[in-house]
Amino acid sequence: MASSGWSLFKPTDLIRLTAFLLLTCYFCSSLKGDGGYEDDKYFYTSSTDGALVMKVPGSPSSSGCVTTTNSLHCRTELRELGSWDPQDTNKLTVSLAVIQADDSEHGTVIGQIHIDDSVSTKPVIELYYNSKGVIAAGVEQTRSGGDEKFTTFETTVPLGTEFTYEIDYSGGTLKVTVNGEEMTLDTYDLDSPKSYFKAGNYNQGSSPSEVHFYSISIEH
Repeated sequence: MASSGWSLFKPTDLIRLTAFLLLTCYFCSSLKGDGGYEDDKYFYTSSTDGALVMKVPGSPSSSGCVTTTNSLHCRTELRELGSWDPQDTNKLTVSLAVIQADDSEHGTVIGQIHIDDSVSTKPVIELYYNSKGVIAAGVEQTRSGGDEKFTTFETTVPLGTEFTYEIDYSGGTLKVTVNGEEMTLDTYDLDSPKSYFKAGNYNQGSSPSEVHFYSISIEH
């Protein structure tokens, strides 16, 4: 069943933010409400492919964008409002295309599981896409962070090509699937922390990044 905390949306519709927080590099603020929201530079519906477009202009030093608390990087990103137990069923499924990845080694973060804010400021996992179309999963080994371990998918996806990923943290087991290639990942000493999903464009470099989203859904 679809979660009441983050339901499937079609980017051709007006995005309703009742169940979301939107973090933008432009305002560096949290927006929520049921009236919908668009920004013609960073968060809008594409007139060419109908996708929900999320853009980031670069880094604070290269573009003047501002970061959220506890981060050095700028983002345009949706986060799930409610947190959940990894022992239950928790799946995030996204169809998207990366039009422009940033210039960092691992690239733009296009999806993640983040530990509940009352527990830690760190993610469980971040899914990266770089300028060569290489996709990698970075998993923190401890709740204090700073020791992210990367695993790279054999599957590569060229810039501008639509693909699908699923992040599944159910029954205490973390799995990530990209275009049918599934990996089960070690969660080390994280000990199944209460968590929530995020999806968007979390820039890790100095150059601009652009991601088009065609569908986002979760299951709990």
